Amino acid sequence: GKVTDSQEITITTDELPDKLDDAVKPVKTSGGSAFELTMVYGQRTTFPFAYDCMGDIRWYMSGEFTSGIYMRSNSRMIVASNEAFMPSQDKPQTTNLYEMDYLGRAYTMYYVAGGNHHEVIEKEPDGNLLVLTSSLEGHIEDKIQEIDRQTGEVVNELIMEDIFSGKYEDRVDWTHLNTVSYQPETDTIVISPRNLESVVKLNWTTKEIQWILCDPRFWEGTEYEKYVLQPEGDFVYQFQQHTAYQIDTDLDGDDQTIEITMFDNHFLWRRKKDIDYYDKTEESYLLVYSVNEAEGTVKQIKKIPTVWSKITSAAIYEADSNHFFGMCGHVANAENGWKGMTYEFDYDTEKVLNQYCLKKTFYRAEEMRIDYNDLASPMELDENYIKGELWQPVKTWKWLWNKKPDQVLPADTLTYNITGKVLYIGTVSYT
Repeated sequence: GKVTDSQEITITTDELPDKLDDAVKPVKTSGGSAFELTMVYGQRTTFPFAYDCMGDIRWYMSGEFTSGIYMRSNSRMIVASNEAFMPSQDKPQTTNLYEMDYLGRAYTMYYVAGGNHHEVIEKEPDGNLLVLTSSLEGHIEDKIQEIDRQTGEVVNELIMEDIFSGKYEDRVDWTHLNTVSYQPETDTIVISPRNLESVVKLNWTTKEIQWILCDPRFWEGTEYEKYVLQPEGDFVYQFQQHTAYQIDTDLDGDDQTIEITMFDNHFLWRRKKDIDYYDKTEESYLLVYSVNEAEGTVKQIKKIPTVWSKITSAAIYEADSNHFFGMCGHVANAENGWKGMTYEFDYDTEKVLNQYCLKKTFYRAEEMRIDYNDLASPMELDENYIKGELWQPVKTWKWLWNKKPDQVLPADTLTYNITGKVLYIGTVSYT
């Protein structure tokens, strides 16, 4: 236990790529953090990187990734690649997920036929994957699949239309699922359908709704009103929330309740019509709700304001330190043109311990956990390292391509856009 000798080794690395120059700037630092390294990725942060408590970048990926990265219990990550995309009615989504370590070594590739968006979690450590995907049956971002970790086979799935009847499907992206978490002791999932302004808990096997957390006015007069948790005390509900998770920590001292953390963007995104009770406050919030499932009630036990972040973003409660992180990925009105902001709060006092500005918008930021023994080990591949299947191309008939079109649209009525290597051609149809 005593040091008898030591040696300092200095390694000179290449310079950071231009895109990461001044990518992060400290606003306030306390000299330490509950996260040794914080990884930032997605959206305009195409080079995922990790910074320390002083805001210095200590790691980055040299490949460009615009989609999600999802941390695993084995100190590796699932990386959504930019190689192959499934076209949809709104935007393309990647079909290829790599299980990768922090040296960039890919061990397994999973095919997701409908494309992946927003979230991949493990049901249990090293267990099957719960993946958010799309039905592509006229709608996107409305489906959850359980993928066998060993074979890539889909063993269970849920389409949102199965639990909410079709009369609510008023647009292509009518639910916009953005998180899912699993509670093994009850075989339940908590999901966040952002465009329904709700967080929903349901049984993963039977698909029966347990409760809905939202403003009771949203479902008033519908067949789902009976599932809505009744509020105790006065508080303002969320709008267009992200990262709604059930956590294990008892934050209210009541063993009869469970806690739900949430990032409340508090913004109505691309709605045809405003909700008349939307209060239009230009700030976002880290929220904690206390839910008494037996009584069907809910209390808001924590509400910490942050800079206004219109989309994406994350709220993370770290139990060992009792710190609450706000990862604001799409800042609307920041000074000096900063597009992202991250906070670390003391949960009890709500004091800001660390705060950093980010130059680009990002999808999420979270703790980077490194297993150095894993990185030091030789890479070993399973014989079957590609798992799952993609949908096969549909055979058509040659004469269809030789048929003269009934109508030719004027060129000035068309728009062209390449998104994720998929060419989209759009026009406006008047009826």
